[in-house]
Amino acid sequence: MFRAFLQWCVPRSRLPLHKFLHWSRQYLPRVFKARVFLLLALISSLSFAGISTQALQPRATEILWDTYGIPHIYGKDTSSAFQAFGWAQMQSHGNLLLRLYGQARGRAAQYWGEKYLESDRWVQLMGIPERANSWYEAQNPAFRSYLDAFAAGINAYAQAHPDLIDDEVEVMLPVKP
Repeated sequence: MFRAFLQWCVPRSRLPLHKFLHWSRQYLPRVFKARVFLLLALISSLSFAGISTQALQPRATEILWDTYGIPHIYGKDTSSAFQAFGWAQMQSHGNLLLRLYGQARGRAAQYWGEKYLESDRWVQLMGIPERANSWYEAQNPAFRSYLDAFAAGINAYAQAHPDLIDDEVEVMLPVKP
C-alpha cells in the first residue's frame, strides 16, 4: 500500500541517471507537493461530505470466521481483542482447551483418571505450574491485563454456552490466568 502511494507520488522516468537527477531536483518537489496536497484535500473533503473518518474505526469487538474456520478479530482496543480471542478459542476448541489447562496444571489425573498420571508427574517434576505463575507475575501490568482479558473471554463463553461444555471439563472453570 505504501509502495503504491510512493509510486503514485513520484513518477518513474526513463531518462539517463544524470538527466533524471537534474530533472528530479526541479520537478519532483513540485509533483510530490501537488499530489500530497491533492490527497490531503480528498481526505478533508470526505469529512465535509458527511463521510466521517471515525466510521472507519471499529466500534466494537467483532469476530469474523473465514471459510477455513479461522477467526479474524477486530477490537476497539488490545484488551477487547484478547478477550475476543479467548472467546474464539473456546468456540473452536472449548473442551480441548479446558482439558489442556487441566494437564498444564499437573492435575489431570485428579480430574479425569489414571491415564493422565504420567503426564502429571512430568508436569510437576518440571515445575510447570510454578514457572507459569512466575512468568505471569514477571509480565508488565499492561500485558498481564491482556492475559486476564483472554481468561475472561474463555469464562464468558463458558457462561454463555454451558450446554457446549462437556461435564467432565467443567471442573476447570472458571479459568484463571
